[in-house]
Amino acid sequence: MAQGKVVFIARIEPELRDVFIAEAPADLRVVAVDPRVGKEEIAAQVRDADFVVTYRSGCIPEEVVRGAGRLKLIQTMGQGTDHIPKRVASERGIYVANSGGVNAVAVAEHAVMLMLATMKRLLPSVEALRQGKFQEGMQRRDFRQLYEKVVGIVGLGNIGRRVAKLVTGFGADVIFCEEVDIPESITADFRTRQVSLGELLSTADVVTLHVPLQESTRGMIGWEQLAMMKSSAILINTSRGGVVDEAVLIRALREKKIAGLGTDVFEQEPPSPSNPLLNMDNVVATPHIGGQAWENWMPRVRATWRNLLRVREDKEPHNVVRAF
Repeated sequence: MAQGKVVFIARIEPELRDVFIAEAPADLRVVAVDPRVGKEEIAAQVRDADFVVTYRSGCIPEEVVRGAGRLKLIQTMGQGTDHIPKRVASERGIYVANSGGVNAVAVAEHAVMLMLATMKRLLPSVEALRQGKFQEGMQRRDFRQLYEKVVGIVGLGNIGRRVAKLVTGFGADVIFCEEVDIPESITADFRTRQVSLGELLSTADVVTLHVPLQESTRGMIGWEQLAMMKSSAILINTSRGGVVDEAVLIRALREKKIAGLGTDVFEQEPPSPSNPLLNMDNVVATPHIGGQAWENWMPRVRATWRNLLRVREDKEPHNVVRAF
């Protein structure tokens, strides 16, 4: 069998790159490409590739996929596929697949961390202490606990379900919104009920977003939705920045329409240093690191190679993404 070609488009530490390449079977040659080399170099490498693997790659331009004559699969080592031109890939018979939730634990833990940090005003308290202000200006009404709060989960997939289990352990009640009915066998490990998005927004003390970015979810949280939330509620976003209208979110935070925000994602990444979300004392923001954990790197690597080998054997890969 002729040797196949894998183009690994990743902005990644050399140690992790080498671990990925070391797992390659002998009949697949890996070419590692830093996405910062530019579209032309990426297109040149992908032109004769059988597989493309992405990790922190930025957007893959449509013309790169259109110019690939042998491409069979675009595999992301993360969960989101909004950086991949899925419609073009579908038109050309190219599979698009994600990692199937291997980062779900890390993202779920990150989401809960953002909840606690926002409700306990962690960052302002740390900064005050550094400035020598010990408990000065701190009002008890500004600090909240997760116990007996209602956590509303928008999207009960791999990550949403783990968030539900974690916050149940904190003594919170869970409600969720999902486009499809979720069987009780999946929700048996935590107290919950399925509600409409409107009921979730108006009821929850914490609203946490766990949906992919696609046409149906882009801007799904706008002014109307934020206005439904309690003024004491907080919003958590570890999915994608484009799910929320960032301009109206900033306005809602300034006008105290909601109490706070914990976010790992932004509409534009990296965000501009002048983005107001980076300088608000009712916001905890992190640089899209929710899925990062040393423990999940090898599971990502092995899940990726399993999928490539399935396609090499003319089988459909696991975790195919078909929604645009």
